[in-house]
Amino acid sequence: MLKKVQKRGNNFGRFSLTIVVYDQDPAKVEKAVSDFGKTFANAEASLYSETYNQLSAFFATCPENSHFNFRQLYITNNNYADWSFLFTLHEGQRWNAFLNREALAIVETVDRTPFFLNLPQQIQDGSGGTSDDVATPF
Repeated sequence: MLKKVQKRGNNFGRFSLTIVVYDQDPAKVEKAVSDFGKTFANAEASLYSETYNQLSAFFATCPENSHFNFRQLYITNNNYADWSFLFTLHEGQRWNAFLNREALAIVETVDRTPFFLNLPQQIQDGSGGTSDDVATPF
C-alpha cells in the first residue's frame, strides 16, 4: 500500500455505506433487509445489521454528522471506481406531477450537475407547509 501512495501518487480515502430501511409495517422492513442481504451476498459483500451502535449510525446519515460514523474503511483512489455505482447525486424530479409539466427550474449544484427544482407539494396546493419545506439540499 505504501508503495502505491509514495511512488504512484495514489491517495487514501474513507468509504462507508449505510442503508436506512423504514416502514411502519415491520414485515416490510424485514423483507427489505432480507432483500438487501441477498443482493449484497450475490456481489460477495457483507452487510451488518446495526444493533449496539444504532443511534450513532442513524445520526451519521444526516448531513455534517460523519463523525458519528464508526464503520469506515480506508481504500485507495483506485478502488473508488469499483464502488462508484453505489453513489449518485440527487437530480430532483424532472416532471412536476402537480403542474403536469416539466420542473419549475433547472439549477446547477455545487458539484456542477443539473438539479430539477420543484416546490414541495404542500406549498403548490396551498395545504400549508413552512418556509423550511422550500429548502432543498444540494
